[in-house]
Amino acid sequence: MFDEVYAASTLGIFLREFTFGHANQLAAVGRAHLVGLAARVPLLPGIEQRAFIDIDSLLRPVYGHHKQGASFGHAKIASRALLRLGLSPQITTLSTAQAPPVIAEARLRSGKAASGRAAAAQVKQAIGTARGCRAGTIMVRGDTAFGTKKLITTCVAEGVEFSLSVSRNKRITAAIEAIDEAAWTPVHYPGAVEDPDTGQLISDAEVAETPYTLRLGRGRTLTVRLVVRRVKDTRYPDALFPVWRHIHVLGDQPRKTGLLSQFQQRHQTSRRHQIPLVKHRRPDGECIR
Repeated sequence: MFDEVYAASTLGIFLREFTFGHANQLAAVGRAHLVGLAARVPLLPGIEQRAFIDIDSLLRPVYGHHKQGASFGHAKIASRALLRLGLSPQITTLSTAQAPPVIAEARLRSGKAASGRAAAAQVKQAIGTARGCRAGTIMVRGDTAFGTKKLITTCVAEGVEFSLSVSRNKRITAAIEAIDEAAWTPVHYPGAVEDPDTGQLISDAEVAETPYTLRLGRGRTLTVRLVVRRVKDTRYPDALFPVWRHIHVLGDQPRKTGLLSQFQQRHQTSRRHQIPLVKHRRPDGECIR
């Protein structure tokens, strides 16, 4: 009775015995299951025309000094940046214009892991899963943590479209400043967006686009569309000249994709289809994901 291997009493005990190779094998089973499920039931209607791959990460707080894999990472609670002990899952979802997202890839990382670490490899696996589900045109989307040359190079190598927010730098600033005032197009969003600094609702904005050349390294360049949205900064209501806040997105969609539809697809449709991480807040102001 006592000379056999005991079964794990909880799922957590069982999973702690996994090595990195075991985790990869389990992920492969999950991908095969998703492909098989999509072939048998209408899980992702419309995927033959267009599929969206969204990637995101978060810091999930944990408690206890002996929590396996936990480390201190950066978090933002009630608009304050601080370090918290936790784990950092990175999730990639697959969705269509008619279907909500399903998880295509998931990895649990230490809390100090950078948001974009190993994102290119995870997106590459998700692209393979999407093609296994008979996806047509594929678009990869992500925030500034994933707007890196490595991920963009992966998208180009895999032959998929991308729409990625990017961090501000001198070259992007110069490109935005070179946009003619007549090129800005007013747009009114049906649903107002909350200003992250002031908390006020923003419903009106202007959008424009300009060509932008990416330097991918080793002498390689790629000309893409830099789509910019700007809104007046409500922190300076009495400024002599307008003070603008900008959000910029790099995309390689064909020019036949209209400017407004390009931006709205990235910043409205994606809100409905992106990874449903932030849903509500705890009384202490922390986002529960």
